Amino acid sequence: MLASTRVYYLRADVAIIGGGPGGYPAAIRLAREGLRTVLIEQNLLGGECTNYGCVPSKALLRAARLVEDLSRHGWISASISPEGAFEWARTAAVAVRKGLYMLMKNAGVEVVRARAVAVNRGRVYLDNGESIEYNRALLLATGSIPRALELLKIDGKLVHDNRSIFSLTRIPRSLIIVGAGYVGVEFAYSFASLGTKVDIVEIADRPLPSMDRSLGLAAARALKAAGATLHLRSRIVSANVSNNNVSLLIASSRSGETEIRANAVLVAVGRVPAPLPAGLDSVGVRIRDGWVSVDCHMRAADGIYAAGDITGPPLLAHKAILQSLVAADNILGRKSCLDPDTPIPEVVFIRPELVRVEKRNSSHARRHRIRVDGLARARIEGEGGFLEIYTDSSGHVSKIVMAFEGASELAGLAWSLVARGATLEEAASIVFPHPTMSEALGEALHSALGRPVHVF
Repeated sequence: MLASTRVYYLRADVAIIGGGPGGYPAAIRLAREGLRTVLIEQNLLGGECTNYGCVPSKALLRAARLVEDLSRHGWISASISPEGAFEWARTAAVAVRKGLYMLMKNAGVEVVRARAVAVNRGRVYLDNGESIEYNRALLLATGSIPRALELLKIDGKLVHDNRSIFSLTRIPRSLIIVGAGYVGVEFAYSFASLGTKVDIVEIADRPLPSMDRSLGLAAARALKAAGATLHLRSRIVSANVSNNNVSLLIASSRSGETEIRANAVLVAVGRVPAPLPAGLDSVGVRIRDGWVSVDCHMRAADGIYAAGDITGPPLLAHKAILQSLVAADNILGRKSCLDPDTPIPEVVFIRPELVRVEKRNSSHARRHRIRVDGLARARIEGEGGFLEIYTDSSGHVSKIVMAFEGASELAGLAWSLVARGATLEEAASIVFPHPTMSEALGEALHSALGRPVHVF
């Protein structure tokens, strides 16, 4: 084990490695409950979500929506600054991060800027030669990092991942995005809406291949409407990065080989586990393919917990927050348990917003689908889309799929219906305000019962 020149914080109750959504919620809860809590973060507080993911990407999508709103109405005109939109996104991330530092301070959490390089029972060793002792629990929340491609090395100039892309000071006139998962789709929609010529290369037959086919097709329509070009069933044969351009030779099962060029490329082909500190195996932590195995209490070993991306897919911030709080409750002795079959809402924040909430390991006997275009609020906003409700053989709601503007705000309610296995009759008794897009859920429920009101 590494030698330590001195102990940074000798009598901590809990040490937390990682200041993203898998780590900071637990830190706040534990410190407010009176435990001496140290949070170790090697980069920026807030992790991937606050600094490179959820916050700046959704701020950029908000800018894209504003541009689209202005362009769709002939009686509005305005000038657009894509660089200003990017600065807005960076400013949003800074503001949220500052808020997290204030929360840490007010809760009494000690934040240590360092990298945890090794652990043993009761001690965390840091890359600055110091170490931290803990006497109650250790929480691992080291997160994930962008997956790399051998053919396209990230240089932060012409070849980017979701982190380096926000360092741009000038928006490229043309951009190739490799990968059409939710990260690639959201960036493609943003850049295309802000005026960049976007090409998307995806090996599957549709965007969002891990989600429902109906959502993938909705994403394809939205991207094409924004001006992006989709290269589906395509793989990269070779890449040439030189001067101020990137050239990719791609092979498609449909059209053979094609060369595409752009001023920059964004690699968005998924994520892998972040490097873990050494010594975890010696304290009983099980690691599979880089991911830390946990039970429903988020326990990885005796006195050691893990939360967030490092526990494996789905890699979502709200899942990380939930796991973090479950871990904190168990450290406090409250015996909280997160059912592994608990549905985790998935949201893609383009227009229309795409949502899937599905109970894991459940079967779907029936599907009920409606269009939302005829709703009063949809007419007011000029929006459209659809909603699908799935039920199991007993008539309980097992999955909800939504594709319309504002669907993200209904994801929590959809989770409640799916997670609790509500019947159609129970769910249809919910009162939805008029005129709102939330009425889409009510209309779908009544339609599934054979009693449609405002839809056919």
